[in-house]
Amino acid sequence: MLQVFTQAQRHQNESFADISFIKKENDRRWSRILALPESSSPLLRAIAESLRRELGIEETVQQAAPDSSRLVEYLLKNRHKQQLRSVVFTSAGKNDGTESVVLNLARHPELLQGVRVLIIDANITSPGLSKYLGAVAMSAGLLDVLAGESSLRGVLQKLSGADIYFLGRGRKRRNSAALISEQRLREILAYFETLFDFIIIAAPPLQHSRDALVWGRLAGGMVLVVHTPTTRLQRIKQIKKEAQDNQVRILGTILSKKKKPIPRLRYEWI
Repeated sequence: MLQVFTQAQRHQNESFADISFIKKENDRRWSRILALPESSSPLLRAIAESLRRELGIEETVQQAAPDSSRLVEYLLKNRHKQQLRSVVFTSAGKNDGTESVVLNLARHPELLQGVRVLIIDANITSPGLSKYLGAVAMSAGLLDVLAGESSLRGVLQKLSGADIYFLGRGRKRRNSAALISEQRLREILAYFETLFDFIIIAAPPLQHSRDALVWGRLAGGMVLVVHTPTTRLQRIKQIKKEAQDNQVRILGTILSKKKKPIPRLRYEWI
């Protein structure tokens, strides 16, 4: 990290749009740059701002929502302004924390008071939400609806607390992937948007499936969950381009398992 700061000082009189010294594909120091406290020097704050712009992270979202709870609170407050009825949560790779982020919302229903919410487990290969919720894991769900074996209303499970409902993956089939049809998902989402104020979709990671991009095109936008210790900067930029190419709107980024900012005096030891 000392090397980053030293090089940054050399660029003091140059455009902050050039952050090539932390652009290497295997460089993961970008997460520490974003985690710098507000008390950091103007130079470092400018570098962080340049990095946010390059990654497509909305400054308003980043400031208002450093974690999942505050991000959803921000989206709920602005859903009418931004025309948001549904949001997809996904990640770059497996076990990056998407399920944990969504589960955190289900475990804190006070955040969603006064809003009728539906949570969909759209990860048909590894349904983490359905597994975590236990009792509903083997119930009929999304796949049963897509197979024409269950009605939309018949597969909803009410969670305890606020007005929160859950749609699990459903019973796995040999041809589960073949059941995913963009037109059918559009019809399902349009139907649920007439019943609920806000829909949260937990999609599979982009590394293993294109389903998240399909859901992202249909929903109001996508939130990317980034595992900061392992996700490379280049991969985030690739995801941003994939989203743009598929007409998917990226609403914000959640840094999962992020390290706390290191005190300034300790940087010299890194």
